[in-house]
Amino acid sequence: MKKPLVLWLLCLFTFFFLASLLFGLPDIAAARALYSPAGGADPFFNHFFGLMADLLLGLASALVFVIGLVGCFRKRTRTAALVMLACATGYLGGCNSRHTILGNPRRDAFLQLGERMQPLVNAIESYHRDHGAYPATLESLVTNYLPKLPETGMGSYPSYTYYTNSAGNPWIIQMPVGYGMGFDQFYYYPLQNYPGWPYERIGKWAYFHE
Repeated sequence: MKKPLVLWLLCLFTFFFLASLLFGLPDIAAARALYSPAGGADPFFNHFFGLMADLLLGLASALVFVIGLVGCFRKRTRTAALVMLACATGYLGGCNSRHTILGNPRRDAFLQLGERMQPLVNAIESYHRDHGAYPATLESLVTNYLPKLPETGMGSYPSYTYYTNSAGNPWIIQMPVGYGMGFDQFYYYPLQNYPGWPYERIGKWAYFHE
């Protein structure tokens, strides 16, 4: 392969790789805002058009990649096919590297959520040490163990529920965190006995992908 062609292909790959990263910046910024205390819209539908555009461009790039791969086997179309491959792999590479390079705002938000809820976990265990039993309700912790029940700090997901004797644990905390048409949940099991997928460990908590 001629050196000028290699340089052009490398430039095209780099351009589409960077373009894919830049294309994802607005969605990542929107997601970080949605998972803040002030956020309150559905994370899926709030940037639905950006997600759909990203999906369509990704599918188009995959199709271009396949066409380019087939074109490489014909001498007459090889140069054009290599250009198509460089563009498609650049864009798809940027899509797949986005969370690695720019961060995953949703996972980061839930990791921070687990850390914010740790005082509640500590209070439940302190109550158990003092009384020999777990509290029947979280309100039992207020005043003696907590000044007030902690807030999630996520405007989109402000509520959580406490259950006793559930999922093989003496107690659990469950938080509805679905978006779009999904019914995802965020759990804390004190025994840390989370099943495998679709439960994803995030710190000491687990995200259930519905």
